[in-house]
Amino acid sequence: MPLPEIPELEGPAPWPLLCLDFTWSAHHSIIIDNVSDFTHAHLHRRYRPFSDAKLTRLEASDARVSLSYDTHVGGGRITGLFVDRTAVDTSAIDLCYDYPYQWSNTGGAIKHLLSVLPVDERTTRAFFLFYFRSFKVPFAPITIPRRLAEPLLRAAGRLHIRPLLSQDGRACSAEQEGYERHSDAPLVELNPAVDAFQRLTIRKWEEYLRGAGARGSRRGAGPVAPPRLPVVEGDAEPAAGGT
Repeated sequence: MPLPEIPELEGPAPWPLLCLDFTWSAHHSIIIDNVSDFTHAHLHRRYRPFSDAKLTRLEASDARVSLSYDTHVGGGRITGLFVDRTAVDTSAIDLCYDYPYQWSNTGGAIKHLLSVLPVDERTTRAFFLFYFRSFKVPFAPITIPRRLAEPLLRAAGRLHIRPLLSQDGRACSAEQEGYERHSDAPLVELNPAVDAFQRLTIRKWEEYLRGAGARGSRRGAGPVAPPRLPVVEGDAEPAAGGT
């Protein structure tokens, strides 16, 4: 599958970019669920990347799940000062599980792309790209030059974004452990988007198995048996400001 095109990072004036990667003890489907499910604002109450999220749109097809939330984006006490809210609508966010990638778009000015690399059934490497059209000087309507924006973004990555995402990593690990302890328990999920993410992941896995089985049959081997796919519903933290 080809890598997605990101025109904002090309050309003579690419957007400031931050790259972060993690290795988390969770199945990749759990990570996709977590990053796209905005009912877990309580988990990030210290950093407040979003709040009061309400699901307003959900569309699913054979290869993607698109959704939107009405939510207040970037409400942190420090990072929120660098967003020009007169030029960027931070009252809503669009997200998409564009298999196998996940991305978001806030007001056409704050975006991210997530790609996941499964290591095994309970370990995943997660690669995040965050890119921003611009930053402003706090308390002033002045745009920060690009040569200063990228060092500022790297500092924000160390002090704010990486610690914030590490909270997601711990939550995903807890979900993985919970699934393994209670895999036979009934699943409960309040956000219908999560069910759509899981259906897409399972459908793509089944498509792969059918293709692998056909290739194995042509070589004289039997069909490939599906491994157990740990698809987990629900967050490790209580929902806050959810749908």
